[in-house]
Amino acid sequence: MTGFEDLANLRLCAGAIDGTFVHIKKPALWGDTYWCYKNFIAIIMLAVCDHRCQFTFVDVGRAGCVGDAFTYRESSLRRLITSGEWLSEYAEDLDGVTVKPYLIGDSAFPLEQQLLKCYDRPTVPHHIRFNRALTSTRQKIENAFGFLKGRWHILTDNYIRDPGFMKDVSLVCAALHNVCQRANCEYNSTWTVEEGNYVRVGPPLPQAPVHELMGGGDVRYTIAQTL
Repeated sequence: MTGFEDLANLRLCAGAIDGTFVHIKKPALWGDTYWCYKNFIAIIMLAVCDHRCQFTFVDVGRAGCVGDAFTYRESSLRRLITSGEWLSEYAEDLDGVTVKPYLIGDSAFPLEQQLLKCYDRPTVPHHIRFNRALTSTRQKIENAFGFLKGRWHILTDNYIRDPGFMKDVSLVCAALHNVCQRANCEYNSTWTVEEGNYVRVGPPLPQAPVHELMGGGDVRYTIAQTL
């Protein structure tokens, strides 16, 4: 959290979350469900990273058609957060609002007490400042995916049809990525694959529903006021 705060002054940010697609060949069973919106066959990798682009959580293996928000909603990560087992130890009272450590995501994710995203069509200064801070901080997960797929092209070009085996391959690559990041291994920019293979490009996704009962709006407003 200290590392993320140093980047853009976002208090209590515990990680950046996003999803990326891992290429596979069409499986024999339920193959059409693995067709993703980018028009190739894939499984989804949902991941959280820290300010050093190291993965702190990875969920991989779901069919490419289901999307990031569904994967998050059904993940053990969300269950652990909402149950209070994760990200509940360092809550602070900011202007009368209890703010727990939270993740930051893009517009595909729901706005919740511990998952914040940008304001849609910001019009006031503190909304604009918040969006700028969140966007620059969230770039860490995009960088992490870029390094991951740049080092291990098997995630973007392979002949693997078994989603279960590709899940294992992906987890091993994510673990090796963390080893490289911790050891400050050199990364050659020529390794980087086409950007569309690891981040969303094109028009922004529609805003996912705002779950105000989860307190996301109050927390976002409170954090925005600190910038």
